[in-house]
Amino acid sequence: MKSAFPIALAAVAALSACGGVTAVENPNTFNYRMDDGVLQGSYNPAGFSTQQIKFYAKQYCSEAKLASYAESAPGADGLVAFRGTCRGEMPNGHAIILKREDGSVLLESTLSKDGNLYFDQKEF
Repeated sequence: MKSAFPIALAAVAALSACGGVTAVENPNTFNYRMDDGVLQGSYNPAGFSTQQIKFYAKQYCSEAKLASYAESAPGADGLVAFRGTCRGEMPNGHAIILKREDGSVLLESTLSKDGNLYFDQKEF
């Protein structure tokens, strides 16, 4: 299921209040921000592998490929920070990835493109 539609101005204000990417300690979820050609976020390695992070991170790359990817060793909180760039273009926005109890994965994002704000949802 994939959907994209403009979001009301009130949602823009709510998203602006969120600021940067917040680390999530829950091993079944992680998030990342896409901003000016760079994507960055953090994840709990108890729930996701580096290969999985790369797969979900490239979902909004126009060529569906990463040009670069790097991650840190786990920090004191146990989370791994990552940073990458896309091959081709990428919208600005924020993505949240959630593993469901049935094993499927839901990716939800808010994206900015051509002056419009969109919500997008993908299931894996």
